[in-house]
Amino acid sequence: MSINVSKKIDEFIKHLRQYELTNGQQDANGIRDLARIFASTKYPLDHKKAQPLYHRCFMYARVFRGNIQIPNNFNVDNPYDPDGLYPDDENIKNKLKTIEKRANKMIVKSLTR
Repeated sequence: MSINVSKKIDEFIKHLRQYELTNGQQDANGIRDLARIFASTKYPLDHKKAQPLYHRCFMYARVFRGNIQIPNNFNVDNPYDPDGLYPDDENIKNKLKTIEKRANKMIVKSLTR
């Protein structure tokens, strides 16, 4: 993960803390909505580009809070489309194939050591 993305996630966690101080502790869907809005503010003209940040912010908030259930309709395995808005997008399918190939190479490499 790049330093820039890490800074954005840290910024989101700070935002979440502040929001909860003012509005009370949020459930999974509240945090998810905050993550979605936060990511949209970072990429206001490109909704698809905001999706991986939204995914990461929500997943990191889960770890930060330690008690957040993942909603059934949140696609953990697809950081490019966590809400399933683009099921037929070829660009997203290609990105997922690239991730899968990279993961498979890492597995093979770790098994051959």
